[in-house]
Amino acid sequence: MIRQVVLDAAVRLADERGLEGLSMRKLAEELGVKPTALYNYVSSKDALLDGMIETVMSNAGSPSGRAGGWEDRIRERLLWSREIAHQHPNVYRLFATRFTTHIPQVLALVEDLLDALHEAGLDAPSALHAYRTLVNYTIGYALAEIRGFSLESEDPDLPPPFRSQRPIPEDFPRVIELAPHLKHVDHDEEFVFGLDCIIAGLKERSELWKTRSAEVVD
Repeated sequence: MIRQVVLDAAVRLADERGLEGLSMRKLAEELGVKPTALYNYVSSKDALLDGMIETVMSNAGSPSGRAGGWEDRIRERLLWSREIAHQHPNVYRLFATRFTTHIPQVLALVEDLLDALHEAGLDAPSALHAYRTLVNYTIGYALAEIRGFSLESEDPDLPPPFRSQRPIPEDFPRVIELAPHLKHVDHDEEFVFGLDCIIAGLKERSELWKTRSAEVVD
């Protein structure tokens, strides 16, 4: 048995039973070994979880090089990140609950995003703010998809937000008018809409920063 066999089994177990159903004992049972044998390949439960993040990112491939402008590079990498959430929703929760920048695959993604923001002309403090805004938006949206969005009903025949089958009071007219639009939401389109709004704001901020820098030089 090799380390990757252990990690693949852990990802599979999490996919099937959730993170709550993952333990060293259950993983050992899945692999047909004693729990102590696992520590030959992962030093701790934390190391196992880090290895699972490595695995799902590696299995998802990687975004293509530096093709396109900085906007395209950011969009491509965050769409790729959200796709991991679709493939492994249970494992994806680890991105929101753990420090992950010591993991090489995560650090490579961080570097790519920061490099794109540098290309956009943002200074280091602005790039940091922009990076956190983009990543937090992506993780938050993906987790909301996994959990289920507020106002959207699980019953396709029940017009949201009337999931309780109780009428919404008339003094909430803006909620009521959403009902027909919430029944069939294109989450891909909605995610890109939000991402493009952020990128448009960054582009405006970038132009402002470049203008101010040029004035200082002059």
